[in-house]
Amino acid sequence: MNKRLCLGLSIVCALWMTSCGDSGSDKGDSGTDKIDVQVGEACDANTFAQTCDGNRLIYCRNDKVAIDDCATLVSDGGLCVTFAQPETSVPCDEEDEECISNNQSISGKSTCISAAKECTVENDIQVQCKKGAAGMTFMHSYQCIKAEDGRLFYRHVSQEKCHDGYGVCSPDNKCLEPVFCEDGFETHCEGDILKKCNKNRLMTSDCTTYNTPRVCSVIDETPKCLSPQKECTQEGEEIVTSCNTKTGKEFISVCMRAENGKLYYESSGSRLCLSGCNEDATACKPASCTNVGEKQEKCRLQGTSATYVDTYTCTEKDGAKVLVLTSTDKCDNGHGTCSEDGKCIPAEDCETKSFESRCDDSVAVNCTAKKVRYNHCDLATTPKICAVVNDKASCFSADSDLCSAAAEGEEIVTNCNAKLSREFHKKCTKAKDGNFYYVSAGSRECTNGCNAEGTKCN
Repeated sequence: MNKRLCLGLSIVCALWMTSCGDSGSDKGDSGTDKIDVQVGEACDANTFAQTCDGNRLIYCRNDKVAIDDCATLVSDGGLCVTFAQPETSVPCDEEDEECISNNQSISGKSTCISAAKECTVENDIQVQCKKGAAGMTFMHSYQCIKAEDGRLFYRHVSQEKCHDGYGVCSPDNKCLEPVFCEDGFETHCEGDILKKCNKNRLMTSDCTTYNTPRVCSVIDETPKCLSPQKECTQEGEEIVTSCNTKTGKEFISVCMRAENGKLYYESSGSRLCLSGCNEDATACKPASCTNVGEKQEKCRLQGTSATYVDTYTCTEKDGAKVLVLTSTDKCDNGHGTCSEDGKCIPAEDCETKSFESRCDDSVAVNCTAKKVRYNHCDLATTPKICAVVNDKASCFSADSDLCSAAAEGEEIVTNCNAKLSREFHKKCTKAKDGNFYYVSAGSRECTNGCNAEGTKCN
């Protein structure tokens, strides 16, 4: 399990070291008197200064004082070292949640550092090209810097993306040109290798190289690296994963089935808290109420198009009356809209023959089953753009769905489903906005099944 270290930004005063949670008097490495701290007592990440007690690191984690032994915190033998300045954080790929979690706390002036990073020539610079687990490549610069105790260690001082993150790292740490994609390329899995394309540049991610190895599969119609830590057992189960104290929203994940047959929790949007987040920022804080049994309903958008109504009931818990989430139901079968004050507005009636599909900025508006439907393209996992093609408003990827006027009418094979023994097609078609997009053009049966790569019929 990765430790989360909170970044100490300013030193209000020096800290008095504790030993195994005791709060007696002592002197730190510098020999100066310091203020007593107890493991578990409240702290503020914005003012708390990480510091060393021998080879142990005292820091602020989840607003509580914590102490860890650097020798066990760093896998290849860690040392607690104090520098004049904090280290610059190593960037994370946007999909690498484990890295993002660690970087929330990556180090203050005192930090745990690998013994293997010790160096001999002060100010020496080493540059390394590295590829993150999620596929992005960076050129990292490390400088040999003197610690307060006189020892020298390589520390991360800067980085820049290798060709906007799409470049290729050579064996001798050079940043090489990106590999370019063919027209109609679609994100897909090749074994546990995830291949995706952005602005005609290929990015590959080896799902097995994450800190916790993952597998590549399709879930919620999207190929992804799926973590075994997110496996679940009850399809459709909803859980709260965290709460953002700035926005006052808790984030929801739902147990979904992937093409590999397993179930995983997948992010499914957020809901606005009635009374902000709880102290641990793990979920919404229960809102107070007056009359036991009274109910409140709040409408919310989940994903890109589904709307739900959360019902809260006034319940007595631990001597206090609080609103507890007791049920979640679809707003007009999930197709309604939410008013600004959280009410469910049923979907509008329409006539398919006379309704003109449109894009309201990034929202695709269509008439389906005599009801107006809204699809928020910009809220997709990878934000998309709205365009009207063949009299239907749809969400398209600016990276893989765009084609050119010269390719109008061209039909491409996007993939082949071995279970169905069918290959699926897309056709380059002109949209109402004047651009050209690859749109679904049906499928055909494969007489001899799909090829080994799953790209087309044999």
